This record gives sequence, C-alpha cells and structure tokens, in this order.
Amino acid sequence: MAEIGLRLIGVFYLAAALYVGRTLINGRILTAMLEALAQGPAARATRWRDHWLAAGTIPVGLGGMMLAVLSWLALPLFLIGLAQQVLYLGLVAPRWLDPHDEPAPAERAATRNAAVVYSVATALVAMAAADGRLLPLGAFDPGLVAAIATLAAALVAGFAFLYLRAGRLTGDGGADDDIELPDEPAGSARVYAPSAPDMPPSYSVMADFGCHPVWSIRPPDYGSVDPADLDISRQLEADLARWADEFEQSLDPDIPDESRWTAEAHAEHEARGRDLAERLAAEFAASGRAGWQVFAFSTTAGHVRVAPSGEARPHDTLP
Repeated sequence: MAEIGLRLIGVFYLAAALYVGRTLINGRILTAMLEALAQGPAARATRWRDHWLAAGTIPVGLGGMMLAVLSWLALPLFLIGLAQQVLYLGLVAPRWLDPHDEPAPAERAATRNAAVVYSVATALVAMAAADGRLLPLGAFDPGLVAAIATLAAALVAGFAFLYLRAGRLTGDGGADDDIELPDEPAGSARVYAPSAPDMPPSYSVMADFGCHPVWSIRPPDYGSVDPADLDISRQLEADLARWADEFEQSLDPDIPDESRWTAEAHAEHEARGRDLAERLAAEFAASGRAGWQVFAFSTTAGHVRVAPSGEARPHDTLP
C-alpha cells in the first residue's frame, strides 16, 4: 500500500507540472495580446516570475516521474523542487519581484499552501528512501531506464521549445528585450487601447482547447470568459458554444496541438468566428456597451478588431 501511495504522489506531481507548464505557455501567448494593446512590454518582474516558475516545474515534474517508478532519483529532484519554492517565497519574490508586480493575496496564499503540501510530500519521499522503498538505477532493467530517460528528455525539451516559442510570440526573446512593433505605412494611425485601469472592456473571440470561446484581454481580468456572464442573447451563447465545441472536436485528444482539419476548414471556422465577434459587438452596442472593444482571431492577421457593422478596422489589427 505504501508503494501505491508513493506512485500516486508521483503521478500527481507529474500531472501538476504538466498543467502548470501549459498554463505558463498559454499565459505568455496571452501576454502578446496585452502587450500589443498597451503598446509596450510586460513588466520585467512579470517576465522573471514566469521564468522562475517555468524552471521550477522541471524538477517537480521529473521528481514525480521518478517517484512513480520508485526510483531513488526522486529524492534529489524533490529536494531541488522544494529548495526552489522556499527560495522563491522567502527571498526572490519578496525582494525582487513583488515590489514591482505584487500578486493578489489569494494567489500568494495558494502558492504558500502548495509549498507546504510539497514539503510534506518531500518528507514522505525522504522517509521512503531511508526505508529502502526507492530503488537505485541498477535495480531497473536497462531498457526501462533508457525509456524513462528518453521520455524525461522529450518532456523537458518539448516544454522548453514551447515556452521559448511563446516568448518569441510575445517579443520576449529575453527578460530585458523590448517589443518590436511593425513599421506603419506613412500616414496611417495605429490605435491601441489604453492600459488598465482606463482600458475599456475588451474581448476577443478565439477558440482554444478546454477554454471558453470569448477572452477578456483587459488586465487584470484577462482570461477566457463564459459567454453566459456577458449578458448576451441565449442564441449567441449557444452559437459560441457550438463554434468552440467544433474546434475541440477537430483536435486529437491525445495531442491537442494537432488538428484533423484542413487549411480550408480552419479558414471557414475562423470566418464564422469573425461573424460571431461582429454579432457580439452588435449586442454590446445595442445594450449600451458601444464602447466595449471586440476582436476576432485570425491565424494570418492575429486579433482583428471588429465593428457591429462587420467592417474591418485594419489599423486595429494586433500582431
């Protein structure tokens, strides 16, 4: 029973690391939208916090993987993960990050609670190692060791690639890089929404795996939004839900990044998303919310602002 419990703890932390990693990647992509709207890069502290948390997911995930197979390597990995969390909460965050990018009290409390739980898990791993329940590499079949090492390397490399690619999408090639905005044609005027708190409510119609089809892009409220909370017609709610469900059905559930659709099917789906965005803008305008901004996502043009009339505003296209 003790070994089953250890394996379950390992699986839990492996899954938790994968979830946190995916959240960080999605957050960096969303940052691209916010930076474009605010015409400036995210705070340096925000970027460094993302980098620190991303680095911390690696020992947590690998430690979980090693514990799931009862390998002695779980102990040093758990200790590294715990040290990283203690250092973050005790020194890095309060001294260098929080003064410039203070988190909400609930978020900090959740981080502390997670660190406490992780410390308990680390203690259990240490006791298991002392009792001889964790095995050295020599006790495993060489083929199994090779398979585990290959899987671990693939997970780390895949996460690093996706995280760094998301950084390039946000213009964040490094923590101190500035956003390079595209050159404007002579005489044109690019209109950016003002930064919070003066920025009006802004929403983008965009499909993503496991998310609502409408996204708030006004900090600090950014994230996917349930259309039912927007006080719109039930018909539009249903059409948005159906549109998002079609997108999810196009994805391979085992590999969500891969789609079964052709390029033509994607284009048709995006066109209908544009129609939905225009309907959303029309309903906002009809209900006294004409100042609210609505965008539609396009893989070729990014997030494009729409008007209730359906007329595009090219100068409001977000890179």
